[in-house]
Amino acid sequence: MSDIRTERCEALRPLLLESLGLIPRLLGSADVLPRFLDVVDGILAVHALGDAGIEDPLYRHWIATGGPSLRRLRDAAAAGDRRATIAAFQGQDGAMFPIGQGCSGAPGY
Repeated sequence: MSDIRTERCEALRPLLLESLGLIPRLLGSADVLPRFLDVVDGILAVHALGDAGIEDPLYRHWIATGGPSLRRLRDAAAAGDRRATIAAFQGQDGAMFPIGQGCSGAPGY
């Protein structure tokens, strides 16, 4: 595991944990959407760093393919569409699953 991947996964971990806590709250209230949007923007910022210097194929796959699902997630949250936000978040086709695969084995994952 490269040091760059470890650093990126460490940067993602608090964002992912916070997003997991916010998603259930979205079911009951749109009040958390602004904070959720900030969290997704943080994840997108890490994604934008790319995969230079990272050899892990699952992390590289997330960088190569994860952008559209993250943008769908962000767009749904920005539009205030809680149901679409939750749908874009969850499942193997959702925005979060590939991140977990890409960071699998990193400390805290």
